[in-house]
Amino acid sequence: MTRIIIILFLAFHCNVVFSQLDTIVEPNAKEKNTRRECWRDSLSSGQVSPTKCKYYIGKKKVTEQEYEDYLKFPDPSSKCTPCYLINKVKGKITYEGDFYTDCGIGVYIERYNNGKIKVKGYHKTPLDQNYTKLFDRGYCSVRIGEWFYYKENGELEKTIVYNDGIEIKK
Repeated sequence: MTRIIIILFLAFHCNVVFSQLDTIVEPNAKEKNTRRECWRDSLSSGQVSPTKCKYYIGKKKVTEQEYEDYLKFPDPSSKCTPCYLINKVKGKITYEGDFYTDCGIGVYIERYNNGKIKVKGYHKTPLDQNYTKLFDRGYCSVRIGEWFYYKENGELEKTIVYNDGIEIKK
């Protein structure tokens, strides 16, 4: 008897929520590695809640604004075939260099927030200028030669020599 009273009480005095999740696939979503999941809650009272959404770029959950901005201005490295890429965050250069999509293939410079150089070096470059399957061929962001590491005040901290991505001398 007590169970029946509890069930009747819940049925008349509480909103039971039923949700339906829809993953919305935007044009080119697979190429851009994006996903938007939206849902509306249907209440037992017959009302429907406003649509709620979660936004993803890759596996990272982002805000709606970040998602919309990414769709308008996708990762510039995808058009870098090859190019000298300058990456900025909030107007400040974080890194720059020679790239083919997201693979370093030449000069690389990373900077501190104050604009001073943090790391400077060189990535292995395909001399035949064949940019297909760079990773499989051992050319994607492989450090070679001397790499210079600086302190935030600009003072040289250390130098490391690399051969085919392997540290050979500090």
